[in-house]
Amino acid sequence: MGPDDLRVMPVIVTTLKRAGDGSAGSPVRIITQIWNEQGTLLHEIDPFNAFEYRAKQMLDAHRKFFHANGLESEANTLEQCQEELMAKIYELLGSVATYMEKAKAS
Repeated sequence: MGPDDLRVMPVIVTTLKRAGDGSAGSPVRIITQIWNEQGTLLHEIDPFNAFEYRAKQMLDAHRKFFHANGLESEANTLEQCQEELMAKIYELLGSVATYMEKAKAS
């Protein structure tokens, strides 16, 4: 199955430095813009926005996973997601170890 519409047209591709203050929340970065010959911006590729989008997707997936398993997530950042997941893994491993010890004792 292919595209419903396909056009070949000349475009103008520009790269420019997007100024930020250099912090994690506002990095200086190189963006790419694609324009048509009439000067209409067709698409912009901003690596910072792409990272934010993927981070939001991962955070949403983390919350859905916790919710689906009857858990509550307090994570607001990817680092907090990782910490919560590791805590749950250690908790689960501890439960498995306790179960195994009880099984050996029986």
